Formats: sequence, C-alpha cells, structure tokens
Amino acid sequence: MPRAVCAQCFFLKQNCVCHFIPNVHTDLKVIVFQSLQEAKHPKNTVRLLRLAMPSIQVIPVVSQEDILRELNLLDLTKWCLIYPCDQSTPIEIETKQSLDNYEGILLIDATWRKAFSMYHTCQQFEKMATKHFLSPPKGNYFIRKTSKENALSTFEACVYTLECIEKLDLSALKVFFSQVQQWQWRRNPYISQITR
Repeated sequence: MPRAVCAQCFFLKQNCVCHFIPNVHTDLKVIVFQSLQEAKHPKNTVRLLRLAMPSIQVIPVVSQEDILRELNLLDLTKWCLIYPCDQSTPIEIETKQSLDNYEGILLIDATWRKAFSMYHTCQQFEKMATKHFLSPPKGNYFIRKTSKENALSTFEACVYTLECIEKLDLSALKVFFSQVQQWQWRRNPYISQITR
C-alpha cells in the first residue's frame, strides 16, 4: 500500500516540510537546468528551492536540445551562468552597475562530471557571462557528501548568487534549508550527532 504524500511539498506526510517554508521574493529570474539523474535523487535540493521560491523554472535535461530550446528564448546578454570554468569571473567583484543589468541567473543541477559535459557540449553557454564564487560560505548540506572542497548544493549556490546580485537578506532560506535536513533525517543517529 503506497504511503501518504503531502499534496503541497510532495514529501511523505511524516516528513512534510510545509510548516518550514518561508515567504521569499526576488526580482531576478532563476532557471535551473537539471539532469534527469539529479531529478530522481531523493536528496536533490532543487526540490526545496521550488518550495521556497515557486517562480523558479526547472528545465529537465535529456539532451543538448533541451538546453538550446530554452536559451534561444533568452537575451543571453542579460543572463549569467553560475559555473566555474576558465572564462568565468568572481561574482563577488562585479560592479553594481554590471549586476543591475542582469535579468536572471542560470544554474546547472547535476553531478560535477555531468555538469562539465552539459557545459562543454552547449556552445551557447560560452556566449554568456559566466560567474564563479571567490569566497563562498561554508556549505551546510550535511546529508549528502561530496569530494569537492568548498562545494555548495544547488540550493546554496542559488541563495549565495542572489545575495551577491540583489544584496538581499536571505537568512530565511538558509534556516529553511537547515530545518528541513534536520527534520527529515531526525531519526538518523549520525545526523542527530552533527546537528547538536
């Protein structure tokens, strides 16, 4: 018999996070290109992003055509891609005038290897302003491990980018992110130990 699922957050009712969801607004548009592998992962953080910021657009990526179809609808001079590469520049040192020109941000939600492949097989990405983080905050995604030092989840990368560009106080999103992890993994002895 299938277990009951919350109609709003789509988590199991015993793990419903609706009571944690903050009310956050941003003027910037956000598009996330999400690999199908990541979409199926139970710990993917884009799911939480959409709960906190319903205006976020998530594009499932099966092939390069899925990315191109969306990029061709945008004025790429007014969007920036958050992805560390040879031509990317630190978002922290951008001028206010430059940041004010952005209409939205693009993020890639995938494993490091898949994100690398998605970036290098789509030439449109190379025509865009691409940003990386010079001094990102320490990641707080404690339920999912990574071998990359100073790595941020897609949720955290989005929040930090919005803070840099719009100078917003997004502490409510950070609290939400932490609360959800602790709540959903509250029965795990390891999580209970590291969150004390």
